[in-house]
Amino acid sequence: MNMLITILPFIAMMGVFYLLLIVPEKKRKKKYDEMLTELKINDKVLTRGGIVGRIIKITEENIVIETSADRTKIELTKQGISSKID
Repeated sequence: MNMLITILPFIAMMGVFYLLLIVPEKKRKKKYDEMLTELKINDKVLTRGGIVGRIIKITEENIVIETSADRTKIELTKQGISSKID
């Protein structure tokens, strides 16, 4: 019984850490992966480097964006996209 009382606070702390750290991170990753799969041509996106552009080509692993009126094209991996701009 004494051993159970000693271990119980550590088990409770591990449960709290799981709820506060791991569960929200899994939700965020799931939402990010859904956003990547729903990207389509002509969507405006923001890259992780801060570049805003419009998608002009999508392949299995890469995306080509057009970044300015000069039609500058940049090829990125899908993981280089930070968010979709509405």
